[in-house]
Amino acid sequence: MADVTNADPILRESTRLTAAGHLTSQCSYDPVQMQNIFAPAGIDFFAIPGVATSLLSDFGLDSLNQLYTDPKVIAQRHELDMLGWMSTDDPEFYVSNGNPNTTPTMRSEAIHHPLQAKALDDKATAIGLAHVTNIPSMNIYAVNNETISQFMIRKLSQ
Repeated sequence: MADVTNADPILRESTRLTAAGHLTSQCSYDPVQMQNIFAPAGIDFFAIPGVATSLLSDFGLDSLNQLYTDPKVIAQRHELDMLGWMSTDDPEFYVSNGNPNTTPTMRSEAIHHPLQAKALDDKATAIGLAHVTNIPSMNIYAVNNETISQFMIRKLSQ
């Protein structure tokens, strides 16, 4: 919350989130990170219809190889990787994805794939950040079947 006694004008006025909720959301905008998330499941992210064309346009690339070789693009990728920004002082979050855990046949299915929620769960677990995960297609269920509404009420009531 705001620290009214702080000399820093930003900290005097700023607040921190109490909780966050993710429903079928993307965990990273870094396409290389996305490839790393999908690869263990045997899915080539760049081969999903619509992905490569979109990336070339979105990043202004001539070739996907630039994702790995162009220093400016690499720096941009790191800025766009929300997983890389997750830290232990972040608020507890709720992540849920009810989509099927199948190989995506189009870009939109990849962007809202359960592997995205699983990556958030894995990262939070690895760093010790409190979170609630519900991914039925991966047999991962929220403790006590807590819904996002119940989670938010619980967190905002504390």
